[in-house]
Amino acid sequence: DNSTIVALTTSNHNKKDGVAPWMIKGYLIDDLTITNSEITEFPIFVGGKSDANIRVGLGVDASNLYIKVVAIDNTRVEAEQGSQKGDGVYLYIDAANLSLLDVDEGIYKLWVSSTGDAIRWDGKEGEWIKSNPSGMEIVATSQQEGYMLDITIPTQSLPKFNKSGMRFGVGLTDYVNEKEGTTELLSLCKDLRSSSWLGVSF
Repeated sequence: DNSTIVALTTSNHNKKDGVAPWMIKGYLIDDLTITNSEITEFPIFVGGKSDANIRVGLGVDASNLYIKVVAIDNTRVEAEQGSQKGDGVYLYIDAANLSLLDVDEGIYKLWVSSTGDAIRWDGKEGEWIKSNPSGMEIVATSQQEGYMLDITIPTQSLPKFNKSGMRFGVGLTDYVNEKEGTTELLSLCKDLRSSSWLGVSF
């Protein structure tokens, strides 16, 4: 389709009876334009470093930002409340659309566990400061091959929210047990650098 690229190769290395084909898929993710609250497309993909992956869609209206995450994860590990040691997602929101090299006021980071527990940080002078995640509505649904998160964030809880657009990043935490896990951010995204996140127009 228009957002998928495929690389193919083949090798007979250590093969006596033939050739081994290999294929890897890649996803082109452009800046987004979001025009309504209903989420019907999931253009954001993260999941090249483990067996788990997520697809993310966005929606917006006059009062709320909507985020829907569909996760494929066959080794689900629930995080203890208040920790990030388990399956879940990071959400990065440059609500003021500042596109900075270091986070500051108007830029936010959230971690939402696979069961709907949330942690929030606000940017200030290049650092993340822990904050209160109250006001968000999170519905977590367990599925046969993973989980789904429906997240509603009132824009008034994101001071300096720019009604014409923002920058957005996302990451996946995939744990195989309580101690072993990986964190993968959307390609090219950096934790403290909102200029590296996707542009989103409303």
